[in-house]
Order: sequence, then C-alpha cells, then structure tokens
Amino acid sequence: MATPETARVRQRAQPLPLIREVRVQPPRISRVVFMAIAFFITFLALMPFVLTVSGSLKTPSEILDWPPTLIPSVFRWENYVEVWNNSHYFPQWIANSIFVSAFHLVAYLAICSLAGYAFARMNFPGATVIFLVILGSLMVPGQVLWVPKFIILKTVADLGGPTLIDNLFGIILPDLAEVFGVFFMTQFFKSLPKELEEAASLDGASKFRTFWQVILPNAVPGLAALAILRFQGEWNAFQWPLIVARQPQNMTLPLGLASFQGLFGVHWHWVLAGAMFNAVPVIILVIFFQRYFIRSVTSSGVKG
Repeated sequence: MATPETARVRQRAQPLPLIREVRVQPPRISRVVFMAIAFFITFLALMPFVLTVSGSLKTPSEILDWPPTLIPSVFRWENYVEVWNNSHYFPQWIANSIFVSAFHLVAYLAICSLAGYAFARMNFPGATVIFLVILGSLMVPGQVLWVPKFIILKTVADLGGPTLIDNLFGIILPDLAEVFGVFFMTQFFKSLPKELEEAASLDGASKFRTFWQVILPNAVPGLAALAILRFQGEWNAFQWPLIVARQPQNMTLPLGLASFQGLFGVHWHWVLAGAMFNAVPVIILVIFFQRYFIRSVTSSGVKG
C-alpha cells in the first residue's frame, strides 16, 4: 500500500507537460497569383526576342508599323538570304566570331581552372593576399581598362612584337585571365571533397596528374556553367572589338551588324535577320548545357 510520502515522490517524478511551440505561419501567396506573376515576368523577358524573330520575317515597312504585330502579314524569308549575300563580309564576320569565341573560351577555361585550383587547394606564401587583391579588382569597371589595354597592344607592336591592333588576337588576348572566372572556379573546387585528392596522393599521383585526371572530370558542371557565361559575353562583345578592329574583314558579327546603319537610314530587316544568326549559337549552347549550369550553382554556391 502506497504511503502519502511515496505518493509525493511519484508526483515529483512525473515529467512536466510539454509546452507546445507556437509557430507563426507566413502568409501564403495563392498558386494562381504566383503563376500570374511568373507568366508576366516570363512574358516581359521573352518579348524582345519574340519581336526580333517576328521582325526578321517582315518587310522593311511592316517593321516600323505601330503597334507592332507578332505575326507578319507576309513571311519574308528572303531577309536571311539578303543579309548573307548583300554583305560581302557577313560569312567572314560569323567565322571571326566563331574563332574568337572558341579560341578565347578554351584558353580562358584552362587559365581559370588552373588558377582556381591553385587558390583552392595549394598553400603558397601570399595566397590569401593575392586572392583578396584579385577580388578587389572586381570593383574596377571594365571600361576603365580599355585605354590601358589599347596602349599595351600598341606598345607591343612598337617594341617589334606582333601587330595586335586590327587583329583578331588583339580582341582575344587581353581578357584571357578574367577575375570572375578565377573566383568562380576557386569556389567550385572548394566544394569538392578533399578525399578525392587524398586517394590520388596515396596512389602516387602528382599534383598535376591529380588535377587533370581526378579534379577536372568532377569539375565538368562548373566548367560548363563558366563556359556558358563566358561564351555568351565574348560572342556578343561589342565595345572592345570596336576599339581594336579597323578593317571590315577583321570585325566580329555584332560589330558587323552595326555597319548596316547607314547615313540615311537603317536596314532593320537585315539587322534583325542578322541578329538571329547571332542568337542561335548562344541558344543552342544554353539548351545543351543548362543542366550543368544548374548543378554547378546548386553545388558550389558561395562556399568559402
């Protein structure tokens, strides 16, 4: 039989009732409102491209009609033939853009991946200071560097070196080691597990062999994302090629399209048709490599 003293002990031993945590639920936007906002933003983003596609198939007079129509009254496919044939240098401009973008991209990815791996995995004197200085240069606008770059190219020619002004390599070389690419690859390499390198080291692999055979195959998402960003920027570059290129045969496609603007008017049907030639390679690149771009953003993020 339980005594009063035993009952008091049991009462003390009983657990205290749990205090329910009251969570304030944030107000939820209804699915309909969210989808409406998403469709509106998508519409604003795609409308310039849709109007470009539509305008490239219109007559010169219909392009200037207001308000603009999305569907041409007559589909004028001859615009694409005319922009290819009426400009003697149009095929050359496309070839120049392909060469500049491809050569620049291969060298750019090689330099940025090597530099990024060095900052992410190799300990050397002054690494932190150098990396902070590189990041600090991101605050310098690119337009400020155009005059120094041009002076360097001219100085190289004056000292007996190759003539890089009015030359495709003068467009390519100055931006091979770009700050954002080094920072991006550094952050991506930091997100990879160190066990990969430790296993390669146990097998007797050198630093470069580890980088080439172990790290790079695992860095494909980061390299693909950086390739999309850089190819798009280099393919559509206008200001720096405008400074360097002088002769029509040395122009890239964006610079050549600007030459369709004459003293007494603009051949808008040629400009819009040529713009489609300029847009298709970037669209194809994004379609094929967008999954790598998403994977790299979600895996690397902003890890330090």
